Amino acid sequence: MDGYKNWKAALEKGKGFERHKDSTAHRHALTAYNNFFSEKSVDIQIDSHHKAVLTAKQRQIAANRSAVANIFRVVLYLSKLCLPFRGHSDKCGKKGLVVELIHYLAENDNIVLKQHLSTAPRNATYLGHRSQNEMITIIGNSIKAEILRQVREAKIFCFMVDETRDLAHLDQLIIVARYIKKGATVIQERLIGLLNVHKKREKLWKTLFSPF
Repeated sequence: MDGYKNWKAALEKGKGFERHKDSTAHRHALTAYNNFFSEKSVDIQIDSHHKAVLTAKQRQIAANRSAVANIFRVVLYLSKLCLPFRGHSDKCGKKGLVVELIHYLAENDNIVLKQHLSTAPRNATYLGHRSQNEMITIIGNSIKAEILRQVREAKIFCFMVDETRDLAHLDQLIIVARYIKKGATVIQERLIGLLNVHKKREKLWKTLFSPF
């Protein structure tokens, strides 16, 4: 359509705008117009996609934290029972008490561990020796911090120190805190250090008693 030179021609019945309304070009333009206002704008679509990705990431973080918490409870349980976490090797298909117990729980209705073991990448299972040692260290530091808190509250305390050799003939320094817990009458004795004596004695003492 080339347009009109006067308004009367445009409004003429059966011609003009009335005829243009039924044209293919007009229908396509009207469809595009309606789609433009009915669909979300580009920036809103991008924002929605970003939120969806962020939500998925947050769900993954929450799942990982829940899995680590379950594994940590297994480590804490074995620590309380003074059981060895693993042997010198993984022969005969045995991977140590930590790994075996976690697999046992996963096979017996622990949904969190089951999902974790079936979906976690091999480098993020948190079952390796390094992960176990990190959890042991966290538990040990927490226990030591509680002992030191009780010692400070007791105000009067002493340390007993002795040196011995282990089966590998390495000298080890044993440190025990001796104190009366606040509000109690029984003397407490708590092991706070078992260290290989491979440093100078002065440096070792400084490292040990720096919290005080």
